[in-house]
Amino acid sequence: MKKEHWLLIAAAGAGALIWVLISTASGKREAWDSSLYFSVGMPAVCLLAGALGFLEPKRTWRWGLAPLAGQFFAMLLMVGPGNLLPLGVIVFGVLAIPPMIVARLAAYVQGRLARWTKQAFGRLKRPERYFPAGLSRVPFSSSCASFSPRTAAR
Repeated sequence: MKKEHWLLIAAAGAGALIWVLISTASGKREAWDSSLYFSVGMPAVCLLAGALGFLEPKRTWRWGLAPLAGQFFAMLLMVGPGNLLPLGVIVFGVLAIPPMIVARLAAYVQGRLARWTKQAFGRLKRPERYFPAGLSRVPFSSSCASFSPRTAAR
């Protein structure tokens, strides 16, 4: 399997784990009935989506959707489908928007960071671009090779 598939499975599993832990800790049948879901669970999902968006910046919408899909399937397994299932699908779709935005922002930061490091470290690969042709440069190793603490003490 590709790395992306493993990340999707891990994201869905982490989302399901968040759902189960919050519903178990709060004693509620559904995790979003607890205040912990919006104070702990959704920030954790956003952090997860941001980390995955940073690691894999292509098609970032899936990193916000995968944890909530895992939560949806965990809800189905724990509670079962009810007569409000279509409304639950809509709510999960709306709740997926903030993690999708966070994943996109993390991908943007990763892209900017990659460009910045390429520009910063690219200078080291072509130093002649930054020194005028008339200046002679002495390499560090040859200018300091004759120096030793013994010769400096004399």
